[in-house]
Amino acid sequence: YLAAALAAGSRDPAMRFALARALDDDAAVAVLPGHMAVLGAAFAPDGRLLVLAGTTLRVWDAAGAAPLATLPVHGLAAWRPDGRAIAIADATGGVAVVDPTGRMLARLPAASGGRASGGAAPAAIAMARAGDRVAVAEASGEVAWWDLAHGSLVAAVHAHAGSVRRLAFSPDGTTLATAGADDGTAKL
Repeated sequence: YLAAALAAGSRDPAMRFALARALDDDAAVAVLPGHMAVLGAAFAPDGRLLVLAGTTLRVWDAAGAAPLATLPVHGLAAWRPDGRAIAIADATGGVAVVDPTGRMLARLPAASGGRASGGAAPAAIAMARAGDRVAVAEASGEVAWWDLAHGSLVAAVHAHAGSVRRLAFSPDGTTLATAGADDGTAKL
């Protein structure tokens, strides 16, 4: 389908989100308007759907049709590997799990009553391959990790001296790697 597509966005309100089939192809496959800023993009595992995160979160048919769902959430998103759910980390510090139509499946509360950074947007999100765990990091270096099957917090730690740039689960979902943006370290 669009397995080789590239998703690109910008914080610049004048920029429009575009899909291109190859890096050397200047022609956009589709332009997806209506975003003030695109801060994150993630294709569903089958490549047919695309979630764009920014001041709102929209789920699009990757062919560029109208959005399938629009949620008034400022945050980041990660797909469950089977493509049947999206985990959304928002500025409250919690995680919402929705289906691709935007229907709420679960809501996980903040690790400690709210974000340590005073309500700042999340810096990174990752979902384990099995789709049973999700981790969220913030600019203060805090990382929280939830068990989705039980709706419980597994751990909340101060992982880095500054912002956490990336998160990744090991293939078996038992280890979380964090990459610090400011302290130049990676931790397991």
